[in-house]
Amino acid sequence: MRRSKPVVALAQAALTLVAAAGFVAVASAPASATCSHAWSDKDYGSNQVQNAGSTGLALRTGPHTSCGIVTRIPDGHWVTLDCQGYGDTINGWNGWTHVRYGNGGPTYSGWVFDHYLDDGGSYIDC
Repeated sequence: MRRSKPVVALAQAALTLVAAAGFVAVASAPASATCSHAWSDKDYGSNQVQNAGSTGLALRTGPHTSCGIVTRIPDGHWVTLDCQGYGDTINGWNGWTHVRYGNGGPTYSGWVFDHYLDDGGSYIDC
């Protein structure tokens, strides 16, 4: 079940405070984690990348920190939402969204960690 908006805002605020303190707890993907997750384009929304820092938000091949990076999305850029899934837990949060990103060039697709999307990512299950 997806967390409600107030819980999302509270969790995002807590994660921001923890990250500002220089501590980020990441639960690694289990050895059996796969980077090939089913998804489909079910959501017609979009979200803006926020608080991704100077390196940008990692767009990954799967919802795990061990999955390869497809590209990095700069802070302030918009992504098109496809659907939500769950993956690695980072600071108690495990929501990931499959998105598409293109900035006038090629379009990339992959998974991003919901905390870095201004409206918490997709709320529609893949």
